[in-house]
Amino acid sequence: MSNKSCSTVYTESGIPIKLRRSLGLGYIIAACFFLFNPNFTVIDFLPDVIGYVFICMGLSQISFINPSLEEAADKFKRMIFIAIGKLAGFLILFGLFDNRERPYGFLLFTFTFLVLELVFLIPAIKSLFGGLTYLSGRYKSEIAYKTKGRKSYIEKIQRSTIIFCIVKVLGYTLPEFTVLTKDEYTDNSFIMYMYDNIGGYRVLAFLIVMIVGIVWLCKAARFFSRLSREEAFSEGLRNDFMTKALPREGMFIKRAVKNALIVLGAAAVFGIDFHVSVTLDGVSSSSIALNEITLNIIPDVISAFLFLAAAMMLKNYIVSYKKLVLASSVYMAASAVASVLKMYFLYSYSSFTAVNRLREAAVLFYSMCASTIIENIAFLLTVISFALFMKELIKKYTGYIPAKPDHTTEGLLNSTHKELISKVWVAVGVAVIGAIFASVYDFMLAERHYFSQISWVLDFVIQGAFAVAVMRALFAVSDEVNSRYMLS
Repeated sequence: MSNKSCSTVYTESGIPIKLRRSLGLGYIIAACFFLFNPNFTVIDFLPDVIGYVFICMGLSQISFINPSLEEAADKFKRMIFIAIGKLAGFLILFGLFDNRERPYGFLLFTFTFLVLELVFLIPAIKSLFGGLTYLSGRYKSEIAYKTKGRKSYIEKIQRSTIIFCIVKVLGYTLPEFTVLTKDEYTDNSFIMYMYDNIGGYRVLAFLIVMIVGIVWLCKAARFFSRLSREEAFSEGLRNDFMTKALPREGMFIKRAVKNALIVLGAAAVFGIDFHVSVTLDGVSSSSIALNEITLNIIPDVISAFLFLAAAMMLKNYIVSYKKLVLASSVYMAASAVASVLKMYFLYSYSSFTAVNRLREAAVLFYSMCASTIIENIAFLLTVISFALFMKELIKKYTGYIPAKPDHTTEGLLNSTHKELISKVWVAVGVAVIGAIFASVYDFMLAERHYFSQISWVLDFVIQGAFAVAVMRALFAVSDEVNSRYMLS
């Protein structure tokens, strides 16, 4: 076998697998550069979600040959959703809390994610290093088992990683507890005025975590770099992959399909518009007051990108993936244009009611509405392409097939496929209703009557119904994929 950094091997039915050197451990080095940086209160300058994605990419192949690493991959996938929740929570924090309540929102936000990260991240780290410890011993890695004192090098890296993760979450959480002294009156003036110095505490915590993070980054990146370059270790991994993993084609299909289904579910959820009320002075709490404008703070571009990503993830498995790629690309461009026009209108005129006073505002407003109609047409094309994509996936990879099929097998399989496909088309029907309402919704923004001010609620409900319909279909498909490849 070639020792190139990446080579292509094929499963029994011809599915191409790009086999990476060290089965992709190099991605974990990239992940370290996104995880070492501290958060400044709720702001993450290098989003952790990118780091967790890189870790999952790094484990995507090596996890086939070790159960602990397979567990680690699943646990880091959960961390992706937690990190996405943190990004979404940042938007919600500024959408739901006014200036007086926002400091308490910061505390609630940071403490919630401190608990989530400690509960889910530390077990993921232990599973990762547990698997690497086993494989390093199996392939007699000199680097991993190099000792200095009573602990091996890999044990020290695991310990320093856990310590860094604890320091990082404490660093962005502890300063926020000073808000509890904000309205406190005591004889101790230091306690009474702690919140007045919260900016200084945040900077101090940031610097401490930065120093610890840089030290950890140097150690972790050096360890993974040397381990991935160790020839005996890399060759052992590749040989195990070729002999133990590659013959189990169903394992690759099941994981690829299920990962794509997760991304498709995320695409449906991120298609829900979360509206907050905006005034000339900025963002206030969500309301239906007649003097406020409601704006969506979750761009549809994200949903379009996720549809595109899911299609690309199954490009070696689904022939019709190109249709979804094309439709979602058009949808992404159309939604970006629509969002820019809406923000430009508000930047220029501050209020949609300017349509009734200024001719130039009316021209821009109806251009904005036209872009929304185009966006929703592109959305419908994406959803229809998604339905065709799912139809092919269902027919190829769902439904249990016994080892010895009989005359009833085909009928049962067709019945299963028909039921699953019908669930997908229900989601398409809801999408049509949502697209029609979303197109009309923009025209109502210039109106001052009560219904136009609360119509975003109906928009939210319809899009939520679409997300629920998609998730219902995806869960059903996932169950049938598991049924088909249960022995893989």
